[in-house]
Amino acid sequence: MRPNVVIVLLWLVLIYTFDFTTAFFFNKRLKLPNTYSGNTPYKGLGFDSTNITVPLRTQRDIGLNVTIDRWLWPAIDLKAGYFGNDYSAQKLSHVEELMYMGYRRLVVDLYWDPDRHTWQLCPDKLPSLSISQKSKRTNNNNNENRMVHTAAPPPTTTEKLSPSSLRKSHNGVNSLPTLSTGYTGHTVNKLVPLSQEDVNIGQYKCAPWYTFQHFMDSVNYYITATDILTAPADTNLLFLILNLHQLQGNNNNDSNNNNDDGENESLRDILRSAIDSTYRNTSRFYTPDDLIHDRHNLTASFGLTGEEDQQIIVDPATGAIASDSAWPTFIYLMQRDIQLLVGFGSIDLPSDTNYKYLEQDKSTIFNSTQLGAGWYMNQINLTGMEAMHWEDCARPANNTFVLPMENNETSVSSPSFQQPEPDDTVLSWSWIYMNDHGNNPGFSYNTTLKAVQCGYSPYFLKNNYTDDHNADYSVNDTAHLSDNILGTIWSWDSGEPKISSNPHCAMIQRWNGRWRAGDCTELLRVSCRHKNNPNKWILTQTYVSYDRAFSACPDDYVFDCPRIAQQNRMLFQELQLDLSQNAPQGDEINDLFHHLFWINLNSGNNGSCWVVGLFSNCWWLTDNVNLFQKLIRTSAVAGVIVLILVGIFAWIKCARWWRYRKSRIRKNFIKDLLARREYTTVPFP
Repeated sequence: MRPNVVIVLLWLVLIYTFDFTTAFFFNKRLKLPNTYSGNTPYKGLGFDSTNITVPLRTQRDIGLNVTIDRWLWPAIDLKAGYFGNDYSAQKLSHVEELMYMGYRRLVVDLYWDPDRHTWQLCPDKLPSLSISQKSKRTNNNNNENRMVHTAAPPPTTTEKLSPSSLRKSHNGVNSLPTLSTGYTGHTVNKLVPLSQEDVNIGQYKCAPWYTFQHFMDSVNYYITATDILTAPADTNLLFLILNLHQLQGNNNNDSNNNNDDGENESLRDILRSAIDSTYRNTSRFYTPDDLIHDRHNLTASFGLTGEEDQQIIVDPATGAIASDSAWPTFIYLMQRDIQLLVGFGSIDLPSDTNYKYLEQDKSTIFNSTQLGAGWYMNQINLTGMEAMHWEDCARPANNTFVLPMENNETSVSSPSFQQPEPDDTVLSWSWIYMNDHGNNPGFSYNTTLKAVQCGYSPYFLKNNYTDDHNADYSVNDTAHLSDNILGTIWSWDSGEPKISSNPHCAMIQRWNGRWRAGDCTELLRVSCRHKNNPNKWILTQTYVSYDRAFSACPDDYVFDCPRIAQQNRMLFQELQLDLSQNAPQGDEINDLFHHLFWINLNSGNNGSCWVVGLFSNCWWLTDNVNLFQKLIRTSAVAGVIVLILVGIFAWIKCARWWRYRKSRIRKNFIKDLLARREYTTVPFP
């Protein structure tokens, strides 16, 4: 082969390799609308606006050492809040967008078909697959490529496939295209379905080929696209709550043994087969078995010493600290590359169901009480809290009380706390939710923010959050649901933090309890938290700069910032109490700096990274993480390039040897031919 041809082929291979690697690491993102369009202070801002991404990321980063049961996990019921009656391929193809919007807990209703032996999302009995569809499905299963289906239609005139969209499916079997939908922003891999035809079944429109396996493949794309190795700035936990139902069978005596249409797999096996392992070949799941193991020795697992606010049990033989209620912190799970927790909600299966794997599933799926799912998520309602006029966050209804955990107060006015009666509902702040079921118009931006500031995670059950409440939700108009997440920003005020190349420090505003960024040299009073009670705050009387604030707090108190919304509300209440007791006099009442207070948060030289303490850096911006990512990516590309070069040079060497061998064979053949034609001459006499 000519050298110039070899060079051209080499460059083509290198370009393809780089394009594939780039697509693999960076292009698994979704198409979302450009701007938030709801009636909120953030209206008109883009999805990538730092006034939205930075506050959400800051809330994640400052809560690293908070146990996950006290975190804010916005939830949505997919059946009531997203699908409604529409389980079409088009609607199913956009389910990933909910995860990118910021919903961290998805409540999924699954329906067991006792005849097909399959878990499906469509709430009605699906028609049997045709013979050709069965054949395709069987061939697909034999190829071990479970995700050849997708909820995405084939590309139309506005949807184009690019060469960079080709990549392997999650198990590396097929190369499939990425679909581009015309929006700007993130992209997502969409896989081509075997059938595009939706069917109308009663009141529902369903894609008959779509199963729970396909849903989990969508989950897999999201968590692998946002894992620590690929996108640490976006890494987060995701919770799936599974409500189980069973469809009516066909009353065939052989239905329990008929497995032609279904895979007859346990939920545990479906979950584990769909989710890729981490780069260290470890699981991305945190399971009930993991929790039991970690709770047996809190010092070895969570690093607890017994001084924390936990109901601990001390083993007299070993001295190990154990607990029946402890949960891991966020950073504990991130260090182990954990991204997914799955729990049961309600289980509505008949006693004679032919699904026989519930006991087996319990090793991977939490029960409904452990993750505060099912009944627990429906106990506190927005309507009840509004009837109480939001007067006491710990009393969301007349006969419902949320008691503080251990010695942590949840209200400044605790002496007036009314003790619950024996018939009242008493809950804890662990995994606490507030839902908008039966409330019209459901959560608004203001009521969502109020619920979050009280310490509740919002649970959205409406499928329409538009301003006029008339238009139906459309998968092409996702801003209606995405606006709900804006109400979960409890930290930075709207328009904050202002990005600057100079170091900035955070201040809390007395008038609304939200934060703003300012010059670290300003002289302000300091917010101090009690060492043993994260909900107890005081304010210094002296005015100091940010760097002096670390030594300004009295004994038993430390300069800190609120780590969760409830702590921020407690600090805000202290600010209001201080105003009534130590209000500035005269012209000082209008001085802005008498109403701003330092909290322990600064940006250093990076405006998108806010950290607690001096000389700190965001865990997702550390040199080690960046170098590790570059090392992995560079090694992957370099390895492929080396293999290609070795292959090309081996081919050239072999071709040269082959040409030499053919030349020798031809030369020997000519010599032999000439030898045969030689003859001896007889001289004339």
